[in-house]
Amino acid sequence: MDAVRALLGPKHVLISGIMQYSMLWGIMIGFTITAAISTATMKRSTCFHEKGPSAKCGVSGISYMLAFGALEILLSQFPNLEKVTFLSVIATLTSLAYALIALCLSIAKFSIQHEAKGTIMVAMAGEGLATSTKIWRVFQALGNIAFSYTYSMLLLEIQDTLKSPPAENKAMKRVTLYAIGGTALFYTSLGCMGYAAFGADAPGNYLTGFYKPLWLVDIANLAVIIHLIVGYQVVFYRNLNSVGEFMLLHLLCSDCYVLSGVCPNNFCY
Repeated sequence: MDAVRALLGPKHVLISGIMQYSMLWGIMIGFTITAAISTATMKRSTCFHEKGPSAKCGVSGISYMLAFGALEILLSQFPNLEKVTFLSVIATLTSLAYALIALCLSIAKFSIQHEAKGTIMVAMAGEGLATSTKIWRVFQALGNIAFSYTYSMLLLEIQDTLKSPPAENKAMKRVTLYAIGGTALFYTSLGCMGYAAFGADAPGNYLTGFYKPLWLVDIANLAVIIHLIVGYQVVFYRNLNSVGEFMLLHLLCSDCYVLSGVCPNNFCY
């Protein structure tokens, strides 16, 4: 928000704030739903392992959503994220863990089939599907791609912590190129292998398409849950701090106008 105020002026702060924090709230909702899906997948895979693949193992995710929310409220009682920096390390390790497991499982499934189920002619895939279903899946895919760009709001904050020389913008360009390029290459390979393994029947979450080996799939789903629990706190703290600052600034502004009729531009807009 400080960058928007400095570059575009105070009039654009409100519009930018609405867009940014709406996206943050959307991320939190997405984290909650994904965590519930991963937990339900673990429960369902255990049921299939015990009762057989043809058993009816329906699982409701509502209770898991409530449990996830209660846990996040409990974790939010930490004074600030600087006192729990190890959470970032845990989030990184768990993210790599479930992605690597999904990649290995996709490669194993593809090697067993001896042929790729997917096709380069994507428009011809899923001939038995209705057009509306295909369009819906396209929008889901675009939403997943957009969701991966939520890191962008952190780049300015990271750049703000760098010391010069070299210049912050030059260092960030180099680091961003290597980090984002490597990450994009890794996840693109994961997407391609998953499509080759499942074809048009690829699930939104690849881990839901695997049931063996049970212990490895459960580890991957557990890593997803841990990653989301930690990542949720980063977004939650940002929203909570923003709401607190907004209320504080407006209280200060009200006092300024009531007491003196003027208000410092540094605090109010």
